Amino acid sequence: MTTTNLQFINAQEMSKRFPDTFTVPSDEELASIAPSSIVKVAHGDERFWVRVLSVADNGTITAKVSNNLIGDHGFNHGDTITFHKENVYQLYDEDEALIKFFDVHGPLAFSMLPEKLAMRLAEIIDAAIELAEDEAEAEEAELAIELAARPVA
Repeated sequence: MTTTNLQFINAQEMSKRFPDTFTVPSDEELASIAPSSIVKVAHGDERFWVRVLSVADNGTITAKVSNNLIGDHGFNHGDTITFHKENVYQLYDEDEALIKFFDVHGPLAFSMLPEKLAMRLAEIIDAAIELAEDEAEAEEAELAIELAARPVA
């Protein structure tokens, strides 16, 4: 099902109204949106992720809903919707998501991720070791990698 002409929340306007508590992607980040990008939009009171299928020259984005939605919006997971770049609240950052996943699950995160993502997480942690401001931070990151390398019982 394709749904068009919906009233999505204008994230740019929300940021202007509430600048201290509401941040949005920069113009450069919005310009980087392309097919296969994952972005967050809002319809009514619900925010959700979508995978971009196409971006028109006028900024109209066609995307597939990636979440099961709680509210009744006339569309749901798997449906195709259209909106504009000003409706984008957030761009998905895989590295940031991996770090958050590690923060929640600790070293066990490595065994929970597909190999490609686990390898990327190890690269991120290696970089953190190199940039660590003190020895304690470096030791913590090294321990995480050591624990991740152990077989899971």
